[in-house]
Amino acid sequence: MEEILYIIMRSIHFTATSFWVGGLLLMSFFILPMQKGSSPDEWKKFENGLTKAVFFSAFLLLITGIFMARSGVSPYAVPRTFVILKVGLTFVMLGVAMMRKISKKKKKIGISNLLVRINMALGILAIVISSIMHTNTLCL
Repeated sequence: MEEILYIIMRSIHFTATSFWVGGLLLMSFFILPMQKGSSPDEWKKFENGLTKAVFFSAFLLLITGIFMARSGVSPYAVPRTFVILKVGLTFVMLGVAMMRKISKKKKKIGISNLLVRINMALGILAIVISSIMHTNTLCL
C-alpha cells in the first residue's frame, strides 16, 4: 500500500513540476512577447489565474516532496546534498516569484518580465538537478 501511495505522490509531484515550469516557459516565450503593444488589463485576468495555478503547483511540490523525502519507499538512494540543493532552489524560485509580484504592483514591468525569465531558468535547473539525482543513483 505504501508503494502505491508513493507512486501517486510522485506522479502528483511530476505533474506539479511540469505545470510550474511549463507555466514559466509559457509566460517567457509566448505571453510576455504577446503583451507588448496591448493593454495590460487584457492579460491581467489570464495572468492572475496562471499565477494562482503556479503557486498551487508549488504547494503540491512541497507536500509531495516532504512525503517522498520521509518515505522509505523510494528506489533511489538520493544523496542528501542533491535534495537540499533542489529544495533550496525551490525556495529561491518562490522568493523570485514574490519579488515579481511586488515589482508588478510597482508597475516595474521590465523587472517583472526579467524575473519570470530568471525563474524559468531556475526551474529548468531544478529539473536538470532532479534528472542528475535519479541518473546517478540508478547507475550506482
